[in-house]
Amino acid sequence: TGGGSLYARGTTTLISSFIASLGHSAIQQTMLAAHHLAAHHMPGLSMPAADFIVACADLMDNVLMQRLDLLFGKHVGMLIICCIYGVAKVLGATLGFRSVALQVSDMFPDSNIMGQAKGQVRGSDLAFLLAFFWAKGSCW
Repeated sequence: TGGGSLYARGTTTLISSFIASLGHSAIQQTMLAAHHLAAHHMPGLSMPAADFIVACADLMDNVLMQRLDLLFGKHVGMLIICCIYGVAKVLGATLGFRSVALQVSDMFPDSNIMGQAKGQVRGSDLAFLLAFFWAKGSCW
């Protein structure tokens, strides 16, 4: 009551819950897309499909922990593609980026994933993602 606070009681909890829900949704979508690709488009995967799905989800979680700003705008679809592609490449899969992008965009037809895959991502974001994948690749 007149304390000059910028936020009402509970506002930070609400914002925190909202961001956590967005992150959880991004991880769930990554797992769904990874499951679909592992089951239908990646025969001979060098690890069990369940481990591949978890590795993709872990990568998405790590990216979001370091660059939460990428969760907003239209970056989530591109992150899903990059996480799946990055893990697949580290495992030696012969799956092209465009192939992953097409499969994921078919799963989420209301998104603009293909526009992002054609290079409509800011250069600094793309550079971060590539550097992040190369650094994480040695961990798998």
